[in-house]
Amino acid sequence: MEVLTILEQKVAALIESKRSDVERIHMLLEELSQVKNENLQLRESLDKLENTLLSRHDSFEELTQERMLTKAVVDDLIKSIDMLIEAESHQ
Repeated sequence: MEVLTILEQKVAALIESKRSDVERIHMLLEELSQVKNENLQLRESLDKLENTLLSRHDSFEELTQERMLTKAVVDDLIKSIDMLIEAESHQ
């Protein structure tokens, strides 16, 4: 009789342990789902940041090209003015 009581206790402990394991598995699955959602949000944020950086880089490149063109035009204008002044001073 005592052996059956011990066996019942062990079976009850085993069942409780498995219930606890199942609860822990459910908690971990919920946590995994939350992490997946957070990961998706972070990826979307990263994509937005990358697009913003690419857009700004393109704008920067465009401004750099405009600056170089403006500098070349100003340099040509200065050369033309210098040539006019030199030509007038020789007259």
